[in-house]
Amino acid sequence: MVLLLAVPCLSGVWEGRADKMAGEYHSPYGGSSAKQFRLCPGSIGATLDAVAQGKLPAEAEAEDEEWTKQGTRAHDFAKQVLLEEIPIEDVDEELREPVEWYVDHCLETVAEDSQSYVETNVPLFYRIEEDGTVDWASVHLSADLITITDLKFGMGEWVEALENDQLATYALGLVSQIEFELGEELPDHTTMRLQIYQPRHYRFDGEATTWETDLRDLKDFGIDLEAGYQKAKHQEENPEEREFNPSQQACQFCKIKGICRARALTTLGALPDKSQKPTLEKEMKLIQGQKATLTDAEIGAIVATASELKKTVDAICNQQWAFLKSGGESATTKLIEGGLKNRAWTDAAAAETFLKGQLPTAEVYGTRKIISPPAAAKKIDIEGLSKRGQNRWGVLVHRAPGAPKLVPFDAPGEAINQGSVEDEFETIPGASVEDEFNEIAVSPEGDDCEFI
Repeated sequence: MVLLLAVPCLSGVWEGRADKMAGEYHSPYGGSSAKQFRLCPGSIGATLDAVAQGKLPAEAEAEDEEWTKQGTRAHDFAKQVLLEEIPIEDVDEELREPVEWYVDHCLETVAEDSQSYVETNVPLFYRIEEDGTVDWASVHLSADLITITDLKFGMGEWVEALENDQLATYALGLVSQIEFELGEELPDHTTMRLQIYQPRHYRFDGEATTWETDLRDLKDFGIDLEAGYQKAKHQEENPEEREFNPSQQACQFCKIKGICRARALTTLGALPDKSQKPTLEKEMKLIQGQKATLTDAEIGAIVATASELKKTVDAICNQQWAFLKSGGESATTKLIEGGLKNRAWTDAAAAETFLKGQLPTAEVYGTRKIISPPAAAKKIDIEGLSKRGQNRWGVLVHRAPGAPKLVPFDAPGEAINQGSVEDEFETIPGASVEDEFNEIAVSPEGDDCEFI
């Protein structure tokens, strides 16, 4: 028997937190901030100070943003559909398709003797007086398997599941509740399948990104999370000891990244070589005893040069991208394979005929065009098609490769062997290789070049 639950807290465990329901309370130490306070412990105290000083809008004001409202509505609709309170047809049209994909994905994780939880509050394992919300969980204890899926409705930042601090926080919270209910610890070898489902992002290929590990490793990961929390909490109360470690990951969702002195120093300071790096590290330590945020005058000075700075950075990155793409070599940067673009029909007319043979006509068409390959794959059992049908599907669907990414040389990913300039480009009679290269200061073939 499969049991679907939607409760603020299982069996009354961790009582006294009903006033902190999801959507009504936002903690600076919540799961969504776990990566930030683990990587940059001083940023939490600095953010709270900035709010108190009126440098940032109140948290409640940010809730009026349209994208936040839309994400909340999507979660609400998904919950109601999963609990069979409404049919999928009652979901707002603009949200229906991605919500349906998510619901289908969740139901695929259900087994006959598993227990499922929908939008369930769980304690923050490092701060049990506060909650986080598990969007979906399927607990299959007889198979030593727990699957947790987090719905991300944003289209801007792509979120990976692997070693995701927020996912780990909520997973460990759910485990702590289950262990409390059972009166014993779950086996260390329990498989923890943690997933991010982000159906509206351009990188979405129809599948959730997954981090699969065992419970022992996840609990070890939680030890680092809790240590990060304790350090950030201590530094919140002791401003003179705050440490700031600006980075792409730490600053991604930080509310003071636009006024952070440490980030400005790192980003706008002189570019150090190895002999200069210790000097920069010394400067970073010095700012710990100074104000954590930029003054209005400093912000004004940065803004005044922002346009030229952006042009300079873009020009350098574009030039280096083109240089490496044409076969140049660098000891500090490289190109790696870009992610695949969304599936698209190779022949829309032929795909239309194919889909009409598989679906009712009304389901073949989206808004003035046939549905996309990912949408069709949700409606058609591709593996159940005849051999001819599968071959036809394979011919009709393709995924174009993304543009190569320019990254630091020590970043993950194998460098692309672009070969020589002569191999990559047709030589113009009478022109040198350098002449040809000078003509391609932008990404070849009109592709957008992506920098990370």
